[in-house]
Amino acid sequence: MGVRKWVSLRGRGVIKGMLLAGFGVQTALGLLWLCCNLGGVQDFPEPESALYQGVSGLFGKVPFLLYLMQLAAAWGAGYRFLSRFLWAAGSAGRKAGQAALWGSLALLAYPFALQCHLAVLPSSFQGSLFLLMLSFLLELLFLRKWSRPGNFPEAFSHPGERAAGQFLRCSLWAPLRRWSAGKRTLCSAAGALCCLSLMVLLYGPEGLFYGMNVPGTSPEGTVYSEGGDGQEEAGGSSGAGGAADMEQVSEGGVPGKEGRNGSRRSPESVLADRVAWPTLWQDHDRWTEYLPGVPDSVWWEASYCPGNLAVLQAAVEEALEEDAARALYREMTEYAWQVHWPMVVRQIGWDVLGYAVTPLVFQLQLQGEAYDSFTGRNYEVMRGQAPRLTRLYVDYGCWWYGAGLALGLCLMVVEFLAGKNRGWRRAAAALAVCALAAGIQTALFALRGAGVMDYKCTIAVSQLWPGMVLLLMGREQVHGERGAGMWP
Repeated sequence: MGVRKWVSLRGRGVIKGMLLAGFGVQTALGLLWLCCNLGGVQDFPEPESALYQGVSGLFGKVPFLLYLMQLAAAWGAGYRFLSRFLWAAGSAGRKAGQAALWGSLALLAYPFALQCHLAVLPSSFQGSLFLLMLSFLLELLFLRKWSRPGNFPEAFSHPGERAAGQFLRCSLWAPLRRWSAGKRTLCSAAGALCCLSLMVLLYGPEGLFYGMNVPGTSPEGTVYSEGGDGQEEAGGSSGAGGAADMEQVSEGGVPGKEGRNGSRRSPESVLADRVAWPTLWQDHDRWTEYLPGVPDSVWWEASYCPGNLAVLQAAVEEALEEDAARALYREMTEYAWQVHWPMVVRQIGWDVLGYAVTPLVFQLQLQGEAYDSFTGRNYEVMRGQAPRLTRLYVDYGCWWYGAGLALGLCLMVVEFLAGKNRGWRRAAAALAVCALAAGIQTALFALRGAGVMDYKCTIAVSQLWPGMVLLLMGREQVHGERGAGMWP
């Protein structure tokens, strides 16, 4: 008993103090980076989302106001998500509100999310809408726990008063509670559906389900190594065509907005883009008999850069009927899977990790030890305003991401050893809801195509992991401890 009490009082306090210090340093670095980049414009291509173009057009040529709007939306979405998660786990009150307040500020300082909040890109609103959707889902699924009728008749001591109270409860109180619960259920369902619809509009059907390469760019980009003064160039990663220069890719016929979205992509072509594209040039001799009129230059161009399968798709549609083209895509996919399945599985695994836990694989991607992605180009753009601060901020953010998860796991173990495991079933159920939604989004993006992993698409998914640690820090209200709060 003495050991458990020491673990409860000392162990939790030490771990929470370390977590507080770690998140505090990241938040301070994030605020400093925000101040250095609030007035600049990151060098990203113009977004293709018509909805986002309309929203950003309201601010004209003043991105500062757009950034403030995106930051406010991200902070509000983070606060609502954390507060609803704590509520679903059984935590409520002023301390829970403070936990959600400071936790949302820590989520806002996540490096790759903050990069999107200070860019003219729909990624910021997409991440905010995802967290809002999760908050509405938690309300919808755990609403019955929040709307339980109270002990209305038992509040009276006289038998006659209790009888009158029971009558009022049956005739007025219970119907009112049921009407209120039904109204909140409809509002929560409508909110979740509205967030999902807006996310699809921001991504676009092609961007969400089929993937889309940035027009005129190569996802590998150019990154900077640690040697010298930080100006030594290195390829982002090794792919089928290597790191391509953007002007050469544009002149070489990489499909732009028209080539990528001009024709409807079939599910078979999407699978071929995911499975068969990395070895397209290696295996193309097997398919030339199907397409005798397609020269080798088209096969080379299609395999040169991620997303270029649309070049081959145009040639296939000219040479074959739709059913025959689909059969060819299926055969290409089946052959690539049978011959190269270990490589395909490895590439898909790297994409899933890149989307789900970006900081843990970010450094590997920059060093070319992971699968091709937009990571090098994104980092090059991010360090445009303050390169040294950006490198410090990103390096610390990646390190703290893993360290915070490890400390969160230790805190969970200490909680169980100390017997502070009340309410874990509710928390586990809420976590399962978030994990399911995050897994669906990650799978959709991982299956879009090969070589198009872009962490900007799933910044909210990566935020969920440190969010769970922040929620664990604020979970003490579940136990009803006096003075328990998020911070030690």
